[in-house]
Amino acid sequence: MKQILRLIDVITQTGLSKATLYRLMATGNFPRPLGLTRSAVGWQESDIDEWISKRIARKASHGLTEHQAKTTQGREKEYTLSDAYGLCLVVRPNGRKYWRWEYRFDGKKKKLSLGVYPKVSLEMARITCAQWRERLKAGIDPSIGRI
Repeated sequence: MKQILRLIDVITQTGLSKATLYRLMATGNFPRPLGLTRSAVGWQESDIDEWISKRIARKASHGLTEHQAKTTQGREKEYTLSDAYGLCLVVRPNGRKYWRWEYRFDGKKKKLSLGVYPKVSLEMARITCAQWRERLKAGIDPSIGRI
């Protein structure tokens, strides 16, 4: 029973589907691609913890670096560099860079501007975006109450 509860924790923390949970419970082991091995005694706690931390780190990784944001040049057409969670850097043909966050509220796609790069750094844009995501989780449209 303890192992099943541990598996439920793994699934919950890593965001795997319920179908995967049922398959794991039915077969009694993880599918091979997850990188875990089963010993004669059962799952080793350290193996599961290591796998969880790797999986969470992979999900939390961001796609954009400060160096990329700094060295990006304008092109003929406007384009975007995506970071994570809907945050992106819009690069205009004249070389100006603007932070934008795209999200959905009440089934409608919306966009919010965070400011001009480098005045608003990548770190500050991520922090602001995280605060807006918290408002969104609470059911509040982040664009309301903005100046």
